Amino acid sequence: MVDDAADEETRKTVESFETPRVRYVPHAQRTLTAGANNDGIRVSKGDVIILASDDLVFARDAIERFVRVLSSDPSIGWVGAVIYYRQPADLIQSAGTYFSPFARRLITIGQNTLDRGQLRGPYEVPIVDSCTAVPRRVLERTGLINAARFPFYHDLASIQFVARRLGYRVIIDPAIKASHDRPLEDRHSRALVSPLRSYYVLRSRIFLERGYDDSFHRTTFALSIPLYLAHFLLQTFAMSGVKFATKLSVATALLRGLMDGFLGREGVVIPHAVSAEG
Repeated sequence: MVDDAADEETRKTVESFETPRVRYVPHAQRTLTAGANNDGIRVSKGDVIILASDDLVFARDAIERFVRVLSSDPSIGWVGAVIYYRQPADLIQSAGTYFSPFARRLITIGQNTLDRGQLRGPYEVPIVDSCTAVPRRVLERTGLINAARFPFYHDLASIQFVARRLGYRVIIDPAIKASHDRPLEDRHSRALVSPLRSYYVLRSRIFLERGYDDSFHRTTFALSIPLYLAHFLLQTFAMSGVKFATKLSVATALLRGLMDGFLGREGVVIPHAVSAEG
């Protein structure tokens, strides 16, 4: 359990488990997702690495299914689960991600649709995130995440690009399920009012396109950046019940992330957050 400089209560909770099976890795300062994932991988000993967001709840057979799929075919480099919202339990949040042809907009498969058995698989996707598994042997070839470039957002996507170039398949298996321990409304509002998320949503995308996509799509993405920025800014200032100061801090974080991405500025940045209540 990697504690990314959360609080004292986290340490006490982990120590209360009283079992050597839980390895506690505390951070003195925040490293965000990539640093936490890298440290967890380094101290782990298993042949299969399962990476999950901190607010995910696995189905009871998820780990068994991850191992079974990866053991069945050495060409599979990454396998992801289908992620559901907590309520309603059959509402899909994500079943993998792909890119639009020109603007390279990230499109989430099945997002906000009810599960009626329409997902047939396993099937290949460009990116799996939030709940995914990878054999250690694959990471030994791709290397770990560049935590300076991708501290947050697209950290796993960056090494999945490398894995696919090495000939590995990235797949979603609909039989593997997990859910986010937050309702739909809470996750949506939390994302909109977070300067941290707003900063990296553009900076990390720019680094991902610049470092891993082909030259044609790097160009089409660059031409589409004004549309991305306008979309996020309109979404920010259209929020209701949120202080103007919060909207301004989110907009500032977006612009800063855009600038730092273009200038190639790496490292962990924690934008200042303002209370959202208005």
